[in-house]
Amino acid sequence: MKTFLKINQHTLEYNLFNLSQLVFEVTEECNLNCTYCAFSDLYSERRESYNKQMDFATAVSVIDYMVSIWQNYSHIYAPKRLGIGFYGGEPTLNISLIEKIVEYVDSIRFKVPRNIGFSMTTNGVLLNKYIDFFVKHNFSLLVSLDGDELANSYRVDKQGLPSFHRVYNNLKMVQEKYPVYFEENIRFNSVLNNHSNTKSVIEFFKNNFDKRPSLSQLSKSYVNPESIDKYYEICNDFKKFNLVDSDKDETASFQIENFYNEFSRMSGNFYYDINELFYNREDFGIVPTGTCVPFTKKMFVTVHGKILQCERIDHKYYLGQVIAGKVAMDLNKVAERFNILNRAFIKQCPSCVYVRHCPKCMYRLNDVVGEKKCLSYVKSTENNNTLNLEKYRNYINQLIKGAYQIKIVR
Repeated sequence: MKTFLKINQHTLEYNLFNLSQLVFEVTEECNLNCTYCAFSDLYSERRESYNKQMDFATAVSVIDYMVSIWQNYSHIYAPKRLGIGFYGGEPTLNISLIEKIVEYVDSIRFKVPRNIGFSMTTNGVLLNKYIDFFVKHNFSLLVSLDGDELANSYRVDKQGLPSFHRVYNNLKMVQEKYPVYFEENIRFNSVLNNHSNTKSVIEFFKNNFDKRPSLSQLSKSYVNPESIDKYYEICNDFKKFNLVDSDKDETASFQIENFYNEFSRMSGNFYYDINELFYNREDFGIVPTGTCVPFTKKMFVTVHGKILQCERIDHKYYLGQVIAGKVAMDLNKVAERFNILNRAFIKQCPSCVYVRHCPKCMYRLNDVVGEKKCLSYVKSTENNNTLNLEKYRNYINQLIKGAYQIKIVR
């Protein structure tokens, strides 16, 4: 068995310098009250408060911290592109902060060896008010829309009224007013539920916007035990890699992002960039569980100024925090804590059939299981390895059979 990766301060310095995504949770407020929202009664409490907004000083502190990282290590590492994202709540409810951040970033571009772009995840309700600003600054927009009126029926406002027609009309306005921007900069995410299916959702976006959405399931992590029956009622319960059967006029489901992630983990021939072709991955060890090393993918900053690896992690696992206008983050301690948490699972990991392509995040394992044990553990035996290989072979055969209906969007 190869060694497990142990990170240190230098690992995190490198990751910070090459950070590709910095995301600000600009507000906890939302103008919708979606039934399946991660912060609804369907899920256990994960926020410290509600309706708080990030202030400009917090955002500037984080940006200045990153500028100092880029300047201090520019003689060692090659610069990459940085995406600055805005998240909520509904981020357009704090548009004034977004405007200030964009203005500030534009004012310091000469200091930063980065090609910086902007993005936002939005419900689209206020798109008509701010689209000119987004077009001017070339924002990439991910619009949450679950399909037609019935499919989108869980996305309601505070009065319980449907949001579909408001969002649909806004999108049509953008498509007509800015056709090139709409084509190049607007994407969609759809949550499959018991009022929708893969085929109908894909057809809706194709017929109305000539787009293909990314598809996702309701998360089962942190579901409130008292709401588990409601969860299963809403959830479109489907097998993870069940593709549309082109020979039958029936609906099957396919979770694109999970499929992409599963095969990228499993394949020994998957590379994120050309540099990976020139070194042996085995020399660097592997991470027990499928947990991301901090800052390899993003930095997420909450409205409270806490710094997390991503928005899916409980705030108690924050890595640093903005205090008195400064980022307080001890990279040695961050690395040490990461190593300790990860190593809690390595008694199982070496003998697990999924050791090299584990889909589990250690933070969620800690919260959901409540002990250092993984419920997905499958002992690596000759029989289990054969079954695992056969499972992936079937996935690939299904993918080839239904490939004309599938477009994987990174």
